[in-house]
Amino acid sequence: MAQITGKHMLIAGVLAAIGVSACCVGPLVPLALSAHYAEDMPR
Repeated sequence: MAQITGKHMLIAGVLAAIGVSACCVGPLVPLALSAHYAEDMPR
């Protein structure tokens, strides 16, 4: 069985942080894009 070192924990932490940020930011991207395009549309 592989021994888990501090380096492995650091890599796991970084991957977890990236995953959480992607889940939080993901739903905001379409909203930001739609707001941006709404400003450019002629009225």
